Amino acid sequence: MNTLEQLKHQLINMNDEVFVDEQVRVDALKPLDRLLAFSAARAI
Repeated sequence: MNTLEQLKHQLINMNDEVFVDEQVRVDALKPLDRLLAFSAARAI
């Protein structure tokens, strides 16, 4: 399991992978897609 401290370490060092459950990935992708669509529509 990933802890916040482990996540911080991985993001800083970029030397390991961070694994998330598939459902978490799918759920997180929805708002990211909306944000990208909004940005594209506004030509930001």
